[in-house]
Amino acid sequence: MGSISLKDAVRRMVGRAFDAEDVVYGDPTPVVGGIMAMLLEACAESEIEQRTGRPLHRRRTEEQSTDDYRNGYRRRTVQFQCGSVTIRLPRVRVGGFVPSFLCARSRALPDVAEWVYQALMCGISVSELCRLVERVTGFRPSAGLLAATQARLDAEVKSFKERRLEGQYRYLFLDAAWVKDLIGRSTGRVCVLMAIGVTMDGRKEILGFQRARRESASAWEGFLQRLIERGLDPGSLELVISDEHKGLMDAVEQVLGDVDHELCWAHRMRNIREAVSRADCPGVVEMLRNVYKADTLFRADCALAAFERTWRNRYPGIIQSLREDARYLFAFFNAPAEHREYVRTTNPIERTFREVRRWRRGCGAFADAGACDRLFYKVSMLLNDRWKTKDLWDLPKRRQQARRASPAGEQPYEDDAAKRVSRAVDPHVFDAP
Repeated sequence: MGSISLKDAVRRMVGRAFDAEDVVYGDPTPVVGGIMAMLLEACAESEIEQRTGRPLHRRRTEEQSTDDYRNGYRRRTVQFQCGSVTIRLPRVRVGGFVPSFLCARSRALPDVAEWVYQALMCGISVSELCRLVERVTGFRPSAGLLAATQARLDAEVKSFKERRLEGQYRYLFLDAAWVKDLIGRSTGRVCVLMAIGVTMDGRKEILGFQRARRESASAWEGFLQRLIERGLDPGSLELVISDEHKGLMDAVEQVLGDVDHELCWAHRMRNIREAVSRADCPGVVEMLRNVYKADTLFRADCALAAFERTWRNRYPGIIQSLREDARYLFAFFNAPAEHREYVRTTNPIERTFREVRRWRRGCGAFADAGACDRLFYKVSMLLNDRWKTKDLWDLPKRRQQARRASPAGEQPYEDDAAKRVSRAVDPHVFDAP
């Protein structure tokens, strides 16, 4: 605190302290504000004494080189995390005085900026944040504070998109989500390409995202090429999982080479449900469920042959598409048995898009491209931090061990947490078969 010792500061605070009964039985908010005001005033007094070279009520001596001197006090409202207080700040004749704990033309302390940043990272919208800060502190966050926080987020978004990918990724999920941007007085649609990787030890990670005007082959090629430049090794990939978009399939073949490509069974089943009659839908779905839930590739092919014999006359187009895409629909059988349920759909990346939609609930369109990138970055950081210590294959291993240990005909016990995780990886979550 400079020339004012801690003992002197405490003495001043004790002299101006509130009644003890107010602290014990009353509202502590005014007490906290009063203590904060005294601390800030003590810091300002210490800084002004260092600047002028003499304490309060002491004249300048010949040894002091500065010609600056005090010029009374001014009142200033200071905003901190728990509220706002009005303090007395010393004034000087030469150059003006702003204490180090405040910025020029700003009432908020630095910890308020950090609080605003953390609130935005937790998913609070800017409008909700402004109302919350105004209710807590009595003042809305200034435009300069919000602009500085958004600039910090923009720098982090850029760093996230350009960071080096250090891991070795076994599976790669690719998909795109469509969002809206404000363009003048109207809105325009834009897609956001996203990639999620699964490492060799079962850790999931959002590798990156990129805005594009439309989901084309050139857009996906550029996105995948940048992933490779950042460290993604195509040689370590065992399986790429995506939907049936033609441009995406062409880009994967062009950029990643001869890697197994699995088409999402959830999307295929959704398309088949729409193509068949309502009366035939239960039977079609049940027979196709036997295909993708088969234990081996041979049994899956036998189940597909049985499906073909049953529905050949009624739905020849569906039969032809299944046979033509069998290479892409059965690619997940090359994965270990405990991984197949997870890698036969794009549900992992669909769950990420669901989180994005939840965060932007109530927002019709993004104000600009920066707002869109900031939201996807915040969701990516939240999920990556959540997945950092989770092993995707731990629950399937424990379930298989429980099945082997349990007597025949008995279902192994699963606690509530295991059931929640089981539902999270179940293909039925996103209209999957």
